[in-house]
Amino acid sequence: MAEERNIDLQSAKTYKVNSIPCRIRYTGPHSSIPKHLIKIQENQEIITYLRGRKLHGKSITNIKGVVLAKDDMSDEIKSLGQVNEVQYYEREGVSIDQVEKIDEFVKLSELIHG
Repeated sequence: MAEERNIDLQSAKTYKVNSIPCRIRYTGPHSSIPKHLIKIQENQEIITYLRGRKLHGKSITNIKGVVLAKDDMSDEIKSLGQVNEVQYYEREGVSIDQVEKIDEFVKLSELIHG
């Protein structure tokens, strides 16, 4: 049975998720990627280049998520922050219809869970 826990998000750090089509074998903090991403806004689409490849993206702002970490020694789960925006990118020539599917999922989830 799942244990119910209260998570305090008032003082939690806010994160923005960037979903890009590449494999990165690193999961730690970073500081260099944002200065290499040049973003151009065209209507509701974001165009950027990463390592010479053109990426098309869309921003999803009606999303809420929580970043959690589990301490393996004590099984304690603590809140590291919250997510309030996701930017989804896809390579040029590949449809970014996934954004609409994610948006539909978020709306459906809100209907189910309130």
